[in-house]
Amino acid sequence: MTITQKNKPRLVLLNIEDYQRLMKQSDRRTVGIIETMPEELFAEFENAVEAYAGEDDAGRSWTMS
Repeated sequence: MTITQKNKPRLVLLNIEDYQRLMKQSDRRTVGIIETMPEELFAEFENAVEAYAGEDDAGRSWTMS
């Protein structure tokens, strides 16, 4: 699933099987987890998710949980 803002792709949600397949193919040195993510990067990520999740293209508010 692609999450868009103003008709531009911003975020992607994957099913677990595709995620696991991509993880197996990736270079582990470039992969991180939230628990080891630097606080500044996590805050930036969190702010981006909240900004894009706040409104859909029709201007309706919604939240992710």
